[in-house]
Amino acid sequence: MEYITVAEAAAAWQLSEQMIRKQCREGIIPGAYREGRSWLIPNYAQKHIPDTDREKKETPHLARKLQKQKTKKSFHGLYDYIQIYFTYCSSRMASNRLSQKQIEMIYKKGKVQDCFEPVKVSDLVETLNHHVCIDYIIDHTGTANTTIRTKATTLRRTFS
Repeated sequence: MEYITVAEAAAAWQLSEQMIRKQCREGIIPGAYREGRSWLIPNYAQKHIPDTDREKKETPHLARKLQKQKTKKSFHGLYDYIQIYFTYCSSRMASNRLSQKQIEMIYKKGKVQDCFEPVKVSDLVETLNHHVCIDYIIDHTGTANTTIRTKATTLRRTFS
C-alpha cells in the first residue's frame, strides 16, 4: 500500500497542513497513522467533506430563554433587563443624552416621561433602533453567529 505525506495531501485537497493533521488526530481520515513525528495517509483516502447538520449548532439555552421571554412582554425578566441596560450602554457610547430611566420608560410604555431638559428626536430614534438591533441579535443567536459578526464588521466599516 502506498502512502502520502501531510504536505502532499494538503496540496491535493487544497487544505492547510494543520487541518490535515487535525483530521488525522481525530480519526476522520481512514487508514492514516503516525510514524515517528509525521502522519502517513493512504493513497486511496479522499478529502473529508463536513456534514452540514453537524455544523448547525443548537440554539443555546440562554438564547432560547430570552426568545421565550421576548414573546411574553411581562417586563420582569432577563430579556427586559438586557434590552434596557444594553440599549442604555450602547446609546451612551453613541453620545445619546437619555437617562436609563427614560430609556426604560420608552421601552415599557413607548413614551418619554416629562423632564426639564428638551429631548432630541434623534436620541429617541436611536434608542428605538438599538432595541431593534438587540432583538435581532437575540433572534439570530446560535443560528447565524458568523452572519451577525459579518454584518457588524460591515457596519463598522461603513460608519468609520
